[in-house]
Amino acid sequence: MIVAVIWTEVPGAIFAGRLELRDATATLWGRERTGAERSESFLCHDLVDIHIERFGDDRLEGRPTLILEHRSGRRFGISPIDRVGVLGELAERFSVHSKLLTA
Repeated sequence: MIVAVIWTEVPGAIFAGRLELRDATATLWGRERTGAERSESFLCHDLVDIHIERFGDDRLEGRPTLILEHRSGRRFGISPIDRVGVLGELAERFSVHSKLLTA
C-alpha cells in the first residue's frame, strides 16, 4: 500500500511525501519545505502504540493524524494528503502487522 502523506517524527519538521507499507515494513519518504529530504523505515512489530489523534496537539496541520510509537520511544505522526478516509485503514493495517489493537 502506498499513500501520499504528510508526516513528522514528533516533535519535528513536517515532510510531504509518501508512506509505503509492505508486509510488516513501513517506509516514509518526504521533503521538508526547505527542500531537505528524509526517509525512515521500521518494522511494524516494533510498534508499541498506534492511535488516531483527532483533537489533540499531535495533529498535523489541523488534520486527524495517525500516531505510531516505536519501542525505541520515537513517535511518528502520519496524515494522508488527499484521502482522510484512508486513515482508519492505515491504523488497521499497522495494528494487524504489529499485533496491537487501535484505540
